[in-house]
Order: sequence, then C-alpha cells, then structure tokens
Amino acid sequence: MSTRVESALPISSRRVTYRLLEGDERERLWARMVAQWPMATEYQQATTRQIPLLALHHGVN
Repeated sequence: MSTRVESALPISSRRVTYRLLEGDERERLWARMVAQWPMATEYQQATTRQIPLLALHHGVN
C-alpha cells in the first residue's frame, strides 16, 4: 500500500509518499524506534492492535 500525502511541518510543507511497513522490515525498524523512544513499547502493550509503522518518502513516486 502506497499513498500520497502532504505533510505540514511548522517551517515547511512537503509532498511525501507513505508505505505501511510489514513483516521483517517492520520488526527491524520497530526495534530501532523503541531503542530511540522506549515509551512506544508501553503504547503497544496498552492495545491489542499492532501500531502501524509507516515509511515516508520525499517526492512523488
């Protein structure tokens, strides 16, 4: 799944394409994310659903 969106950051706006991460790629990047932001583990434990993890790509593919 890949979709175009526009992000609105406080200093700029940019078109990006996002892709829902799945499988081994998601697991690898989830581990990196919780290493930087350990609270994500608490959020995951507080729900029965898997928290979506997206990859953002600058530009339009």
